[in-house]
Amino acid sequence: MIPLTYFVCGIVFIVFVLPVLQSLTDAVMTVSEVFKSKMSVVITKNNCEMDKLSVVANPVSTQAIGFKSPEISSDIEYDGEEEFEDLSMYKIQFRGGN
Repeated sequence: MIPLTYFVCGIVFIVFVLPVLQSLTDAVMTVSEVFKSKMSVVITKNNCEMDKLSVVANPVSTQAIGFKSPEISSDIEYDGEEEFEDLSMYKIQFRGGN
């Protein structure tokens, strides 16, 4: 008779108690995720402020070793076609099997 009561108690635990425990753990995980997301927002705001302050304190220079980067003018027209070398003289061959 005792093994039968253990069996019934196991079924009751699986049917009723286990889903309640799972719902409680889901609620705890949700609360922890909300906390993590709020902390991420605070960290992101602080990072943006630090970036703004670093740009003011340390301006970025495009000059390196005495050479300035060329100015890009809108007068130059670019049609998107570049000149490529003739690759027809190269042959693609596969070794192995036939």
